[in-house]
Amino acid sequence: MDKKEFQKESLRIVAADLQYIIKEWNTNIDDDSLRRDCVVLHKLLIECNLGKAWRLVGFSKEPKILAPVLETIGDRKHADFVQAGGARYGGIEIRDLEIHRDDSLPSEWAKRGPGIYVEKESSSKRAKKPLYLTEYLNDICIVVEGIEVSRNDLIVYFANTLGGKHIDWQREFKEQSKRAAKFEALDSIFKTMTTANKESIYYQLLSIGQALASSPDTHKLTKKIKQTVGG
Repeated sequence: MDKKEFQKESLRIVAADLQYIIKEWNTNIDDDSLRRDCVVLHKLLIECNLGKAWRLVGFSKEPKILAPVLETIGDRKHADFVQAGGARYGGIEIRDLEIHRDDSLPSEWAKRGPGIYVEKESSSKRAKKPLYLTEYLNDICIVVEGIEVSRNDLIVYFANTLGGKHIDWQREFKEQSKRAAKFEALDSIFKTMTTANKESIYYQLLSIGQALASSPDTHKLTKKIKQTVGG
């Protein structure tokens, strides 16, 4: 296979991976499917196959992803848990979820449970913001007790420690030492936090895939690839 044919095949693979996410990451997808499929997201976003394909077909800069940008009322650095959200699951979409343990918060916030947890769940119709791919991946999507987790961090967490590509049996995070605190924070809420009747970290992963699937630049790229490679 010469270089030109290899590039055409690479473009076809990127388009196929995008079509897979568009088709499969629906409002009823289960957690194990998301975990296995995070490898596809990893290839497209972390290994930059999406950006490489974008430039190879002649587009400039980077594709943009429409995303909910985290906006909080309280100080997110002092919240127990904050999440950008934005996925559609089981007919529900939640954005800007905040949980604080702070009795100084506004009185209209509802208390949850026997303690003083206060939660805000918003199905805000506020427009999602178009972010260039690098901005999107670096944007914070989860905060756990002041520890900020980007979309990049979350995808790597699923792929490299939680069984997408690799299971970190000892939870040592040796290959991702710089992210150890972030991954430990995600571990701390796993199996304890739910959003829209789904594990919160899986809900946020679903939001990433669905944002990619629904963004106009994704469809612009797949259309251009089809014109380039044929079929």
